Amino acid sequence: MRTMTIEIDDAGQLSVNGPIADKALCYSMLELARDAVKDFHDEAAKRAIVAPSSQDMLALRRSPG
Repeated sequence: MRTMTIEIDDAGQLSVNGPIADKALCYSMLELARDAVKDFHDEAAKRAIVAPSSQDMLALRRSPG
């Protein structure tokens, strides 16, 4: 297993530890991490969408207007 750790302190200083001599591996790891964050947020957005229940739909049909 290969590990890359990225840390940012309160002053904004960035620290990267890992196989940084292997440019292709590090860029691949960063792309996979970016995709994982995107997928997480895409799934969270899907869960936030609430579909109306059948009773809600009936109430809407019966309401005047």
